[in-house]
Amino acid sequence: MKYLILLSMVAISLCVNLSTQETLFNNALTEKLKGTSLGRAVLLLSQTKQQNFNPLFDALENLEKSLSISLTDENTKFQTFTQQTDNDLAYYEELVKKYNNEVSEYQIDIRDFLKTRTDYELELDVKRKELQEAKLQKSSIEQQQSQDERGFKKQTDDLNSAILILDEAIKLIEKARFSSFIESDAQELKILASRMKDQTLTKMLVELATGDYQNAETLRSTQRLLQNIRGEFQENVINLSSQADSSKNANAELIAQYDAKITQLSQEVIPQLQGDIQTKDGEINTKKDLLGESQANLAEAQERVKQLNHDLQSSTKTHQFIIENNN
Repeated sequence: MKYLILLSMVAISLCVNLSTQETLFNNALTEKLKGTSLGRAVLLLSQTKQQNFNPLFDALENLEKSLSISLTDENTKFQTFTQQTDNDLAYYEELVKKYNNEVSEYQIDIRDFLKTRTDYELELDVKRKELQEAKLQKSSIEQQQSQDERGFKKQTDDLNSAILILDEAIKLIEKARFSSFIESDAQELKILASRMKDQTLTKMLVELATGDYQNAETLRSTQRLLQNIRGEFQENVINLSSQADSSKNANAELIAQYDAKITQLSQEVIPQLQGDIQTKDGEINTKKDLLGESQANLAEAQERVKQLNHDLQSSTKTHQFIIENNN
């Protein structure tokens, strides 16, 4: 613009000094003036009869001063803008760095929390299996205890029944030794023999009842044998009772141990792990929310940096255009 003003002033000077208009319009300066509205206006003025160009010189000088002031303002504004933009860029780039760090930190935390939660799940699965196994073991012991008790009772009942039979047989033999032993007594001895589950004793009593009851030595030896057998049976009953008590106590101790384990697993360990998992789920969700916020903030800060760079480039081009076209 300043160049155009200078050309205009030169053209006006030439108009004042040249004697013919044809010389003006045939030179290179004329061609340059024809290219702009201001130049064409100067040429038009040069063709008039008006020879006083002082007002036009003053206007052009004022225009030049105005352009100089405008360029100064432009430079000042552009400098202020770039400084503010640089400050904004530094601020938002720092935010980008901050949010990038937050995103990385939250992603690491979430990964660690998920691993811990998986460990809790695996531990919970192990403890649930332990609980199930403890219940099965307790049930097995209780079933075995019930089966053993039925077995002890049957053996004890059989022995007590045999002892009663032996007592009756011994009484009959005692009667035969010290008094009469009639046929009805022998018949009763046979009945007793039929009730015996021990084949050897059954045979002995049957033989005694069919004739040997008249032999005193046989009666004494048989009575002594039955008394010994009765004593063994009685001792067996005592032993069985002791074994039953011992087995019951041992099983009760095992059952108590499994009860304690079942209680601990079902009321303490498993609920604790379930609570830990719920707590970890809450922590994971919180971290995910924070991650989402940081990612949104990061995207916003990155977009702001992109927009500021774009504005700076656009303003720089505009500024350069203004400067280039007004020098």
